[in-house]
Amino acid sequence: IRTDAALLGTETPGLGGWLDGEYWCVPLASIRGLDELDIPRLEFLAAAVGILVWARRLERAVLVELETDALATAYALTERARSPQMQTILDALLVQPGYQALAPRLTVSACMGAGNPLADAASRGYGEVLATIGAALGSAASQTSA
Repeated sequence: IRTDAALLGTETPGLGGWLDGEYWCVPLASIRGLDELDIPRLEFLAAAVGILVWARRLERAVLVELETDALATAYALTERARSPQMQTILDALLVQPGYQALAPRLTVSACMGAGNPLADAASRGYGEVLATIGAALGSAASQTSA
């Protein structure tokens, strides 16, 4: 699972994620108040949504890896969130059956810079980029709902 959040640098900032040819994106403008969060919280929210979006699809996977380009997200999922807002996101995630099913098999790693182009494109609403990179990887990009 690869996830990302975009706040600036695009006409359509949002949350997004990618897994084996499927992607999801939620524009910030589509949910009231989402654009008031800072990037660390948006990144963590994107990771939580990504886990839940694909929890059912990955229920039989032996190992699930979440790659995020936000160190605060990796820390919050593997150690413990410290800020009240990050704790709220984590607490909401911890009670979700999809997360509970994946948690024993979930690893989290930081994927910095150019290593996360698919989730970056999803969080910015760049469908053409997803299609191009997906085709280069031998996978047709298709959007799923978050």
